[in-house]
Amino acid sequence: MPCALPLLGAFFLCAGLLYGDPGLEPPRTPCHIARQIHEKQEVSLIGVLARMPTTNGETSTLIVSAKQLIRPAASTPAEGLVRLIMPGPPPDDLMPGDQCIARTTLSPVRPATSPGAFDYRAHLARQGIWIKGWVPAPVFIARILTLQDQDPWQRLRYLPERLRYHLGRFLDQTIEPPNLGVYKAILLGETSEISEAVLENFKATGVMHLLAISGLHMGLLAWCCASAITWLLKRSPRLMLIVQVRKIAALATLLPLTGYALIAGFHTPVIRSLIMVVVFILALVADRQWAVRTNLAIAALLILLVTPEACGAVSFQLSFAAVLSIACAAPYIMSSGQHPAGPDKNQRLLGKIWPWLRAALLVSLAAMAGTLPLMLYHFNRFSPIAPLATLLVEPFLCIWTLLLGLAAGLVLPFSTAAAALLLKAGAWGLVAADLITTKLAALPLASIWLPTPGFWEITWYYLGLASIWFLRNRRLVPWVAATCLLLLSGGPIATMLTASASTGARVSVVDVGDGSAVVMQLPHGRNIVVDCGSRGNDANVGSRLVAPLLWKNRTSRVEQIIVSHPHTDHFNGVDFLLQRFHPKILWVNGTASLDPEYGRLLDLARHLDIEIRVPQSGEVLYTDGATRLQNLAGFHLSGKENQSPNQQSLVLRLEHGQTAFLLPGDIGQAEEEQLVLSGRPLRADVLLAAHHGATSSNSALFLAAVAPSSVIVSGREKDGKNTYGWEKAQPNPITTWRTGRHGTVTFASKDGQAWTARPFLP
Repeated sequence: MPCALPLLGAFFLCAGLLYGDPGLEPPRTPCHIARQIHEKQEVSLIGVLARMPTTNGETSTLIVSAKQLIRPAASTPAEGLVRLIMPGPPPDDLMPGDQCIARTTLSPVRPATSPGAFDYRAHLARQGIWIKGWVPAPVFIARILTLQDQDPWQRLRYLPERLRYHLGRFLDQTIEPPNLGVYKAILLGETSEISEAVLENFKATGVMHLLAISGLHMGLLAWCCASAITWLLKRSPRLMLIVQVRKIAALATLLPLTGYALIAGFHTPVIRSLIMVVVFILALVADRQWAVRTNLAIAALLILLVTPEACGAVSFQLSFAAVLSIACAAPYIMSSGQHPAGPDKNQRLLGKIWPWLRAALLVSLAAMAGTLPLMLYHFNRFSPIAPLATLLVEPFLCIWTLLLGLAAGLVLPFSTAAAALLLKAGAWGLVAADLITTKLAALPLASIWLPTPGFWEITWYYLGLASIWFLRNRRLVPWVAATCLLLLSGGPIATMLTASASTGARVSVVDVGDGSAVVMQLPHGRNIVVDCGSRGNDANVGSRLVAPLLWKNRTSRVEQIIVSHPHTDHFNGVDFLLQRFHPKILWVNGTASLDPEYGRLLDLARHLDIEIRVPQSGEVLYTDGATRLQNLAGFHLSGKENQSPNQQSLVLRLEHGQTAFLLPGDIGQAEEEQLVLSGRPLRADVLLAAHHGATSSNSALFLAAVAPSSVIVSGREKDGKNTYGWEKAQPNPITTWRTGRHGTVTFASKDGQAWTARPFLP
């Protein structure tokens, strides 16, 4: 313990020094590819396939170590990793270590563009990747040099990744989906092929950590290997007299652990897990196994030395919070837990099993208690049944399936039939795990969603937890814990009171790519969402972008959701919001749609008892004092056939005091002219450009009638310009904000006199 405090202090010093995440900046080497690619450009890239290709069924991902960039002007040497995406499966003849050439469009990885959104740039930067590329077809990538044609050092360097590649191909041939994706996750560390349904069940039951190779997998593998080696060594009485069998067995586990780490890709999370387990094994050999907190601090320092940027990684924070919590709760876990053994055989069996079950359940509870604030901060979600689910799923997934899968990898070079038999036997564990998670995920309150906790809420929670574990004066524990609980509950109460008393308004135009999503936070804590969708195959923007923004702003309820018209780029993220925020009303324009997804959305609203309403022309959808939201148009009520849904969009105008915000949907110039001639109040300080800034909308007549001081364009950009042509539609200089350039833009008005714009990106 005396050694633990300085080490923990050093750990937090490192954490403080790394607070700005300098490790997330690309190397300053001039030839590094991140220093050569500053904007989207088409190039020919020569490099070495660094890792096993992965696929999600629609696209494939290839990580290439750059060697040379060929551009029309010049050819330059390059270094650094590039993440290439291509349609369809990866090329069959391209394996890790092979040199290849690709015609690709490269660009820097864009940072998070909206509050609360996952920072994919930071995630890739921790893997040493700052540049991404798109290969339009398999014909644009080709192998130019095989690994066998390269020097021995290169062949040795890529040997683990080659073995990983061959095991992955053998899995493809032997195991069917959905088991294939889970098998690859726990054996190879690749989660891209796990089906959405399976992934959601694991998330809902709180056992998602079992799919990511972590200290848990390493620890269980070490325990199984050490137990087997100990049993073998104990067969020799002579050996038991000469050496300490337990320590020899512990050291012997380092070989299979290292092999597993190599097969799992030796990615940063795997390296962290390996370091953590190795430190504890060496502590056991040195008879320091009970100094858990010291060992944990040593592991943290070693990890930060190897990967200094790891401090900001979610997996690092969760892993160490879980292990530290288990270590702190160890005295409670190892205290009295004996089940009284009776004369009956079943009772005696229960007496033997009960201590193990109790300890396993308490370990899961301690881990959940230690990681709860971090889970809510990063994912806004936790599962109360996670300890039970872990207890049920872990033996099947992390012992049965993992051990048989690794055994299959060992025998694969000698017998494909035996390897296939082992893999198929291991798949029984996957079937059991899938059945358990499916049943548990269907339980009421299996998964709870909450707003993002603040800094002080997290602080009071951990102080209360620490008082329970560390306070020596047990009589003070209830008082300290109660005080922390009171302060902890003060955060949500203060947020609720502040929101109820607020008189300001905020309108956030969320960067959802080629689509539209607007979040209105109105006086007295009322929230309205207008549209939520994106074009193409983007992940659900409701769960990925809009909901995190709401949770980041401490919002747990939305009063109304409005879908301006039934085009997928305006509604395909609404389903998630309906399920998580339970609005009272869903406003739609009432026109028919051939899109089955829109029909399913309306069915979902009915299933959730959400009122579906169609506004009339001029109808006020919401009013509260000086704040009013009104539908200005009745294009959706015209009854005209063969009309585009764009032409039937709702046109919304938000008034807040003396200011106004206009949202015209995707109407065209003909509808704009009708609005101007109708005499409706179109004047607005801020205009959301019609149809994402398209030249077929935003006529000079309409812009003159609205006379906005600012325009916000929602849509992607290409070569620095709006893909819908806003630059051509804009007749004269207007302050223009673009989600494709500035990310989510929030307009705030405290006094109802003016809107102040705050872009998420500079």
